[in-house]
Amino acid sequence: MVLHTREIFFNAEGWPVVSPERYAGTKSRRFTVKDMLGEWEIMRVIEPLHERQLEAGQVLWGEGQLVDDEINRSSVYHFEKDKTLREGGRWSFYADKQLLDLTIKGESIRNLIIFAGHDWERQTETILFTGLDQRGRSVWGKRIR
Repeated sequence: MVLHTREIFFNAEGWPVVSPERYAGTKSRRFTVKDMLGEWEIMRVIEPLHERQLEAGQVLWGEGQLVDDEINRSSVYHFEKDKTLREGGRWSFYADKQLLDLTIKGESIRNLIIFAGHDWERQTETILFTGLDQRGRSVWGKRIR
């Protein structure tokens, strides 16, 4: 019914990764370490802990909703000047390659691709990132303040 077109990038290992937001033709630009400071919404796309037999990828009739551990929820993180995350962890930005590294809950997530995009919920341009964790699962983020 509704087509959402997303920008595609290829990470350092050659895997395709997609933007967390729909494509809006935002003009590309380069970012600095200072641009990374602030509040970010980050989502880890993970598979559920238990298996369910779903028909065509949908919730089965009669159940009506997903259970809590089947929902990918975003979390807010604050990128501080000292390259820490207020909520625990660290971040590093490589301006020459426009790549971001994160350490969240002891897990290192490397080579996240930084780019300009549109925040559809807030109706404004922002900074986005996309990439994969060490297990090949999507990691998405957008700067919200």
